[in-house]
Amino acid sequence: MNRERAIEIVQKCIALSGNNPSIEEAKTAILMAQRLMAEHNISDNDIEVSNEQKEVAHNVVVDWGRNPLWKRILASIIAESFRCFWYVRSDNGKTQIIIMGLVADAEIARELYSFAIQCLAKELAKHKYNSSLKNDFIYGFIDGIRLKLSQQTDSNANTLSLGLPVEVRKEVDRLGFVYTTSRGVGSNDDKTAYNIGLQQVENYF
Repeated sequence: MNRERAIEIVQKCIALSGNNPSIEEAKTAILMAQRLMAEHNISDNDIEVSNEQKEVAHNVVVDWGRNPLWKRILASIIAESFRCFWYVRSDNGKTQIIIMGLVADAEIARELYSFAIQCLAKELAKHKYNSSLKNDFIYGFIDGIRLKLSQQTDSNANTLSLGLPVEVRKEVDRLGFVYTTSRGVGSNDDKTAYNIGLQQVENYF
């Protein structure tokens, strides 16, 4: 496949992702577009999309509360995998987690975040861990998601900003945010609980 043909397919994938009632099909379209862009060195400037598809959305994935660190780590992993940026609002000791990106990307990221939380809750209900082991299981589960998503996206980008669309980078800069990248979390105490969490991701992703 030559570069011109790859650009055509990427444009169709982006259009499909933005006008598709199926989250699964939209996610597949975005992942294909990301893969082709990485393989053929295609930048956002090479892609012509509609103004509607260039709009930046700020989607709340975790509403106000005392949210643990692992929820932020999960947000960073999913946001980075779908060309999005994540940030936190704080007020009186409570936080709200937001994923920001082009409308289609941000919607897929929000749906995937919600799905991951549901899967994790289902698994935690099966395993009656104490507080410490519960955290290790959670971090294993999150690392499993990170590994799965890194297999589908371009994991060789040097910085997060390189994977963000121009419109999102401009919004990040306008708001004065700092670019960071996600990383593995590992186990603090019990490798057994961590490894079980890591393995259980296979049931869902």
